[in-house]
Amino acid sequence: MSTLTRDKQLKPEIAANLRLCHRRSWPCWLTAEEVAEMLRVDIGTVYSLARQNVLPHVKIGRIYRFDRDGMFWQARESYRENRGA
Repeated sequence: MSTLTRDKQLKPEIAANLRLCHRRSWPCWLTAEEVAEMLRVDIGTVYSLARQNVLPHVKIGRIYRFDRDGMFWQARESYRENRGA
């Protein structure tokens, strides 16, 4: 099951999961495993979304680190666009 809509945004239910998480309980830069746990998706999906530049991240050598605040901001924007606000 894909976590994206056709225009490469997070699906509303995934965005809702991010909004329900308490942001400060997560470190500022997340590993792929932490992102997969937070989004409740497979780790392969996280890497796929990173390669498509859907999830905000930096790549240091072969290691991906994901921006916690950027993901919450993206989820909020995706939710607003999908509900028509």
